Amino acid sequence: MLIAVDSPTALRLLRIYGINVPVTDERFESDSTFDAGIAVTIDGVAEPELGRCIRLKIGKQRGSRMCPVTERDAEDLVAEFHESNVLPSDDKWDRTLVQLLVKCSKLFVEGGMGEFHLLLYLTPQGYRTHAVYMMRSRKNPSKFTRDSV
Repeated sequence: MLIAVDSPTALRLLRIYGINVPVTDERFESDSTFDAGIAVTIDGVAEPELGRCIRLKIGKQRGSRMCPVTERDAEDLVAEFHESNVLPSDDKWDRTLVQLLVKCSKLFVEGGMGEFHLLLYLTPQGYRTHAVYMMRSRKNPSKFTRDSV
């Protein structure tokens, strides 16, 4: 059984693991220079054949690595997206994605998550977190309420 993590706890966990919290300021979108960026989803899931994994999705392509994800694992995963021309070659985006994959893996495993979903946008400035959804596994009893960010 999974229990949704409440918003304040989710935000606190993101900060602890060095992941930007979601930006909800709509003024950005009204700015004519606003660049939404490339939509990226990072999921922490339990796959029947592999166990706990971090999954990266850009466009229609998906790839995954078993947890804990090392920096080398993350680099290899990002390289798969370059090979299929889904992700443009950009050193800054590569470093950002590698760091995020490692951080999300740590949060997923160490935070006792049963499920973890992070939607973000790669931008010229780095990345902007759009939304996060976390579910704790029942194995880690908690006082969390049903909610998401």
